[in-house]
Order: sequence, then structure tokens, then C-alpha cells
Amino acid sequence: MNEIKDLATQAGIAVGSSLAIGTALGISPLESLVIGTAGAALIKAQEYFATDVLSSETDNDKFLKHVRYGAIGTTALLLGGLDAFILSKTSPSLSKELLLQGGAYSAVNLFSLITAEETPEPLHKTVLKKGRNGLIALGIVLAGYFAPEMHCSHVASIPTQPETSSQEDKIETAAQRDTGDALTPYTQLLGQAELFTVKAYSRGFRQGDIVVVEFDPAEHHLDSLNLSYSYKQTEKGKHVSQKVQTTTIDGETYGFVAIDFEHPAQTVEVTVSASVDNLTFTENYSLTFVAADFQKQEMGKKSAMTPAGEETFAQKRATRTFYNSWKTVTPELYAHDYSPPTTRECNVAGFGNYRYWEGQEKPGRHNGIDCSGTKDSPIQAGEPIYAIFDGVVTYTSPEQLQLTGITTTIDHGFGLYTWYAHQSQTTVTTKQEINVGDKIGEVGSTGRSSGPHLHIGAKLYGLNVNPDSLQILSLIIDNDNR
Repeated sequence: MNEIKDLATQAGIAVGSSLAIGTALGISPLESLVIGTAGAALIKAQEYFATDVLSSETDNDKFLKHVRYGAIGTTALLLGGLDAFILSKTSPSLSKELLLQGGAYSAVNLFSLITAEETPEPLHKTVLKKGRNGLIALGIVLAGYFAPEMHCSHVASIPTQPETSSQEDKIETAAQRDTGDALTPYTQLLGQAELFTVKAYSRGFRQGDIVVVEFDPAEHHLDSLNLSYSYKQTEKGKHVSQKVQTTTIDGETYGFVAIDFEHPAQTVEVTVSASVDNLTFTENYSLTFVAADFQKQEMGKKSAMTPAGEETFAQKRATRTFYNSWKTVTPELYAHDYSPPTTRECNVAGFGNYRYWEGQEKPGRHNGIDCSGTKDSPIQAGEPIYAIFDGVVTYTSPEQLQLTGITTTIDHGFGLYTWYAHQSQTTVTTKQEINVGDKIGEVGSTGRSSGPHLHIGAKLYGLNVNPDSLQILSLIIDNDNR
């Protein structure tokens, strides 16, 4: 009879607290009732397991008592952690509720354990029962603290639905694609829920490829949205967090994500904090970047500098200014319609390549693409160079830089910049507003160059990205035919 009373009391406490916490969190009474009942049953099942399997009430030896008690506590922690993990995979909002319940339940039971009176009976039933339940709840709390899947701030239940297609298959296909086919973006479905869908678009999801993240609330109202992502600069390095600027066009919100071509291929964590229809939540999604097929190039002797000679003080100062010309993240986006930088062919496969100069053991990396035409029709000095997007000029060379010669940098907003090197002359000035397709300079061979060509580079948040991958921006943003 006492066991039935005890079970009824525990069930009442679990269900009652579940309904109260569920109401506070905005979770439906039915869901709260289910999780409360399941929680009570779970604790009783674990208690039964621990009592019958691990404990013995015939041995009065205190040492053995503590050994058994430690085994019971460890088992409870493991089972509690397993419960929390399963629930966090099933429904993050319910695991959040269980986390709060676990905290309250752990506090009550551990207090009972500490204040319980010692008795001559071996493994006093009340102490054992209270302690086990407290440790189970504590295990749930600890699992919730350490499991990244449970670090969320849901105010409403937003169950994540499984992807309808294989993300890995799409990534593998993208990694093996023809580098010249940059006009067909690939897609990763990051998350899909009742109130929104999160997708990512890229030319290949490779090191140095820019990725457009799209948040689509469908027919729901987006109140606010904050987007960020974290990545590693080296295999064993710490994660670096980057805030992402966003823009909303025709109800869909966009932001840009990338890793540098020198960063390891990896899965980055994209964090979306949003409010939709007055329901606030935070979700973490995995976005995978695969390894690019960077080639090795034997360059022979280093090309002569134009102008020749040691780098002057003025050149060093100008170079420092150039390196600072892409540091600001402008909150306005200018990059919409794309236009090629020249009418000549560009070697898009040369981005990121390892370049070995004669007698040099450690290679340099090519942080852009070269446009020099074809063997039968090479580009000529003096041919026009065009801006690939709208933007504002942030740098023009007051001096010919030793490596890049006459150089121009253009800000396209959201931390995205392009820069144009080796020009014979620039035709724009700093702070000048530029429209896509405007002439900004002429092809030359200044700096370290073996002949007339345009070197175009791109930066996102200061990271080196492939200029050719930027073409997808005009295909994704404000494009209903993708």
C-alpha cells in the first residue's frame, strides 16, 4: 500500500510540476502531461533497476554500502544523461522543460538526502530512494549543461523535421563538379520547422566558396533575426565566432558565410536567433565545407618587380593602408547584380593554388584568380577593368605596391570586398560610388607580374574567398527562378 502511495505521490509531483513549467514555457498541456507521466515512470524504472540490481540490504558493512551507493549514483547519472540526450534529439523544447524540472527535482531530493537522519538499518530506504532520484535528476541537469543540442532558448515548441534528401550526397557532388560551372548553385537544407526553413546555397561548399544562408518564414511574420557562425582557422585551433549581417528581400532574409581557402575543410555551426509570430527561439545548424582540389604550380624564377628595387617607405605605408581597406563591415548590401571584371577569359581553377618559385621550399598561395585571356588571344595592356557589383571605392594606390602594383578595393557591403591588382592605371577615386559594370581601371603589369593581366581577389570578413563563387549572389538574392 505504501509503495502505491509513494508512486502516486511521485507521479502527482512530476505531472503537476510538468504542467506548471510547461504553462510557463508556452508548451501545450498535452505535451506537458505526457512528459510529466513519462518522467515519473522513468524515475521509477531506474529506481527499480538500481534497487534490485545494484543494491543489497543484507550487508551492514559501511564500506560496501558506499561502494554500492556510488555505483547506483553513477548508473543514475548515465541513465539520466541518456534520457536527456534522447529527448534533446526528439524535441529540444521538451528537453528544455525536463532540464528545468530536473533542476528543481534534484534540489528537493538532494536536500532530503542531506537532511535525512542516519538509522541502524543498512542502506536506509528513504535515503537511498531520495538520493537516487536526486542523482538521476542531477544527471539530467548535467547532460543538459554539457550537451550542445540542449543549449537553446525556446519559448514555443518548434519541432525540427528531418531532411528530405541526403546532404552528404549533394556536398560530394558539389566537390567534384566542373569548376567552370559556377552558375548552378548547390543547396544544403540546414533546418526545416513549422515556422521557417533555413537553406544554404553555394557553387560547391568548398574552402573559399561564399555561401548564402537563406531564412524563409514562409507565410509567418519575422519579428527579428540574428545570424552568426563559428569556424576553426586550424585543425586544432579554437573556434572563431563571426556575426553575420542580414538583409530581408520579399520576405526572405539572407546572410553570407565563408571560410578562408587556407582554413581546413570543416563543418561550421550556424546559429539562428529569431522571433517569428512573437515566438522566440535559438537554433544551431551544421553547414559543411568540403576540401577544394587546390593544385601545385611550378612558377620558375620570380617575376621582376615593376617598379624594380627595394620596397620604399611610401610603398610600405600604402600596403598597410591597402590591407586595412577591407576591415569595415558595412551594414548595407550593394552586391546584387553581377557582371564579369573583363571581357576576357579568367583562370578560375587557379584560385588557392600552391605556387612554388625556383629555390623556394615553402609555397605561396594564390589568393585570387587571374584574367589574361587565351593563348591565341591574350589580354592586352590598357583593356578596361569593370566593377563586378555596385559598391564604394575604399582604396586606390597612391603608390605602386611592390606585389600588387596599382590596386583598387571596392566595398560591396556586409563585409564583402573585391580588389583589382596589376593595373596600368586606375580611373576611380577613394569614396567614389560605383555601379556594376563601371570601368574602374585598365589592365597592366605593375607589381610582381610576368605580363599584362588582371588579378582579382575577394574578401568576406577579411577572409580570402573565390571571386568566381560570388556569381551566385545575383542568382539567389531577389531571384524567384532559382
